[in-house]
Amino acid sequence: PRHYAQALRQVELAEGLGFDSVWLEERHGGHGPYHPSPLIFLAGFATRTQHLRLGTAITILPLYHPVRIAEDVAELDVMSNGRVIFGAAIGYRPDEFAAFQRPLEGRGAQFEEMLSLIQRLWTEENVTFESERYPVSGFRLAPRPVQQPRPPIWIGGLGALAMRRAARLGDAWLPGPTTDLARLKAARAHYHAHLAELG
Repeated sequence: PRHYAQALRQVELAEGLGFDSVWLEERHGGHGPYHPSPLIFLAGFATRTQHLRLGTAITILPLYHPVRIAEDVAELDVMSNGRVIFGAAIGYRPDEFAAFQRPLEGRGAQFEEMLSLIQRLWTEENVTFESERYPVSGFRLAPRPVQQPRPPIWIGGLGALAMRRAARLGDAWLPGPTTDLARLKAARAHYHAHLAELG
């Protein structure tokens, strides 16, 4: 409770000082000062701020069902009057995937499928999605996000495949919070190269 109260005071102060955004990273199993439910924490921030953008850096997307995460992000976007940035990545920690009984293998393809469905849920009235993993028939998301056509999607990661995925599927690339400057600059160069390849 003390950490949460301090965090609320920090975001109020940050907004007053002119900061642009606040970001929370998802982690499970007590790894560092991270949050198991960043969207819930950000909802608290939404009630104490007016202008600060609220970002997930990152949501471990394969641990969720895409309809659930689409609903939760849309609801936070409504609560914050359109201030959400949805940062997502495939995750990498075996213990987190084991805790949620999710396989590590194939999570890249799973991530792309989930992201496709989430974007359709945010932008289309009635969604039918043919999929073995996530079949949806005539589903209408409510509430819809405030941001149009949808909240921005920033894709996290530092590997070669993550850079390509961010360039191809995201609105921006989101590096990790503990990356040193040399690795960050090298990764940024790869990301920009992929953007150039894609035109």
